[in-house]
Amino acid sequence: MKTAVVVASLIGMVFLVGIVSYISAANKGNRSEQSVAAAYDANQNILAQYGQKVQEAASVTTLQRDDMIAVFTGANESRYGKTGSAATFQWIKEQNPSLDQATYVQVQRIVEAGRNEFQSAQNRLVDVKRNYRTALGNFWEGMWLGFAGYPRINIGYPIGAKDDYPVISTGRAQDAFKAGKEEGPIKLR
Repeated sequence: MKTAVVVASLIGMVFLVGIVSYISAANKGNRSEQSVAAAYDANQNILAQYGQKVQEAASVTTLQRDDMIAVFTGANESRYGKTGSAATFQWIKEQNPSLDQATYVQVQRIVEAGRNEFQSAQNRLVDVKRNYRTALGNFWEGMWLGFAGYPRINIGYPIGAKDDYPVISTGRAQDAFKAGKEEGPIKLR
């Protein structure tokens, strides 16, 4: 009788450990997949906002250009008339307005800050996916995640499988990785 109680208790404990492990794995799978999706959405938001900021700041330079053209045109017309000066020689020292470079510096700062923020967000996405892939690849945890039906999203697991949450890259970077080398320094012009 005592043996039966001990055996039943052991079976009950094993069953309980199995249920707790299953629930824990299912919860981890859910958290992991939600984290991947949230990180990906955050990346899209950051990239979109960064692009908007650059376009908006750059449009200020267009306004500045148009205003400068109007100022120069107005200044020249007020000095020389609509047709300009007809004099052979002119001994005039002109004072034309200068173009303020602050707007261009502001655009450069927005570009750099936006790229840095996007890089950090991409690194976070890489980390979240790595943690989830590691959990899926671990023996005990991966087994229970599999029993719970995970992964339910495509995160490139196993390695090389489809990934619905890819890291955003550039053609230049992808070409360098395919070739195994960079083509040299970045050409600005």
